[in-house]
Amino acid sequence: RFGPGSISRVALGASPDKVDKLSVLKLVNDDLLVGTIQGPLGFDTALETMDLDPEKITHLSRSGEGNETALRVTFTDDATFTGQLHNALIPFVLGSGAVLQIPVDQFREFTRPRPGAATAPATAPATAPTTARAH
Repeated sequence: RFGPGSISRVALGASPDKVDKLSVLKLVNDDLLVGTIQGPLGFDTALETMDLDPEKITHLSRSGEGNETALRVTFTDDATFTGQLHNALIPFVLGSGAVLQIPVDQFREFTRPRPGAATAPATAPATAPTTARAH
């Protein structure tokens, strides 16, 4: 039995070695959610309106507070745009499969590893290089 104050982190869903390969959404209260954004997302820039394909987003962040603050999106090709989402909610699917609607005013940042980027497992122990010895 654990007291409520003795637990500092609870992890449900994906195993730690898979977490580094998944996308992470950070909320304004510093909670982290592991999963993916569902889309497309309607996005208005100063020059155009576009539908964002979440599979091509590597980074999405807010600058400021409230629903009307600008969002900065970076794509896999390093193109970056600033604008606002059409909706006040971001559809997000957790690694466990649960679907959440994240209010934009509670959203801080979304990060997805670049396709093909190598990531080490979160629980991998550091190992020293080995050398062969002649006998």
